[in-house]
Amino acid sequence: MGKVLLIGIDGADYNITKKLLDANKLKNLGSISKNGQFSRLISTIPPLSPTAWTSIFTGVPPYKHGIWGFLKQKDGEYFYKPVTSKDRRVRAIWNVLSEKNMKSIVVNIPFSYPPERINGIMITGLGSPGKDSNFVYPLSLKKFILENFPNFDVDLNEGKLEEGESIHTLEKDITKTEEHLVDLFLHLLNENEWDFGAIVLRSLDIIQHFAFDDKKFVEQHYKRIDKLIGRILKEAINGSKEEIPVIIASDHGFRRVSRRFYVNTWLEKEGYLRLKSNSNILLKLGIDAEKIRGLMKRMGFKEIIRKVEHSKFAKQLLKIIPSSSHQYLFDADWSQTKAFFYRGSNGLIKINVEGREPQGCVNINDVIKLSEEIKSKLEKIVDPITGTKVFKNVFLKWELGINSQEYPEIILLPNEGYEIMDYNINGYLFEDIHNRPGDHDLYGLFMCNFKHPIKVECVWDIGKLIKSSVLWEASNPATQ
Repeated sequence: MGKVLLIGIDGADYNITKKLLDANKLKNLGSISKNGQFSRLISTIPPLSPTAWTSIFTGVPPYKHGIWGFLKQKDGEYFYKPVTSKDRRVRAIWNVLSEKNMKSIVVNIPFSYPPERINGIMITGLGSPGKDSNFVYPLSLKKFILENFPNFDVDLNEGKLEEGESIHTLEKDITKTEEHLVDLFLHLLNENEWDFGAIVLRSLDIIQHFAFDDKKFVEQHYKRIDKLIGRILKEAINGSKEEIPVIIASDHGFRRVSRRFYVNTWLEKEGYLRLKSNSNILLKLGIDAEKIRGLMKRMGFKEIIRKVEHSKFAKQLLKIIPSSSHQYLFDADWSQTKAFFYRGSNGLIKINVEGREPQGCVNINDVIKLSEEIKSKLEKIVDPITGTKVFKNVFLKWELGINSQEYPEIILLPNEGYEIMDYNINGYLFEDIHNRPGDHDLYGLFMCNFKHPIKVECVWDIGKLIKSSVLWEASNPATQ
């Protein structure tokens, strides 16, 4: 029985990678694809990390695995909670392998918290409450990790960047944390038996979000990631007596953005989202949860914030201390609301369907007609400042072959230069972006060192490939 290694690079863009490969600046990645494949990989639509990584590790699209974004509507409510591994509806690769008595060592996997009981070792990544939480299975490993890898963390402190701190200031901390993550991964691979090893490197996503305009800086970090991958290959692969299939994949690509469009604000102006009058005194005084959260972070209370955000008290707290971005959830007249933007999804609109939503008011027979009406209007929206259409594509789920009744009806793909968000309490449809010039694009990358019979075009094809017996049957992957 052989081994399979997957290295995920969050946000690695196909076009940037190809340019650097063609210039012979990514020698380790180049060595992987020499005897195998390097190709463009279509992300989920919209391209978003929770949906795409879950698709990669399950082999199915979002409407099947149930992770549509960073947040999930609570049962019987319009309020949201952070997604966790418990929201995933299908088995992941490590579950399938565990059933076959095969061992997995999976490290820094986005949205795998809380960790599952698997045959092997699981360390969760993005979406974990912090390294004070129970981020590892088996839990007995936690003390060993914290004592022997003191710079390890499940968080790269990108919250500081959202608050205005420079990416150049945090660069050293981000790269050091990632290096120690690789140290831990290699230690686990070398000290344990394993059939499937996987790690996700997240720093490139953060760096491109906040420094995408600085091409030299971004390329420098592509080359740094290439060196990290070279180290993984040398220490985990080269010492092996057998050829090991290696897969490199990213969840999405990257593009430049300079303008923001607020979808729920537009839905309100068009009469599809109905709000009651907002009379919150604290908001009128300029006091909101976002400002208090930022202040607490600067005072060093990051772990407390995480615990509150993941607790059942988050909704009650926001009723006391209002949120500029969440307030519409409390002010909405849901019995008169026909459609709303699914918060944290990066591009999904839900029709408020009778029988599906808590206070649904749109008859099931009217859903297609209403969806087509909203789509037609969205396709015509032009930014008055730039004269550019906001959306490259507006899809109805049926056009993408999605038949799930509960999946949102309208899927948005913004044009070049635009990102989309949910609600602006000041009523602005558009806003300039100042400190976050990069956002997700549709095309990530796929790379491997072997020939395979399964066509890999989109993110969930990777999960299909790994779940199949093909890789473990390959005795010499470079020549298959």
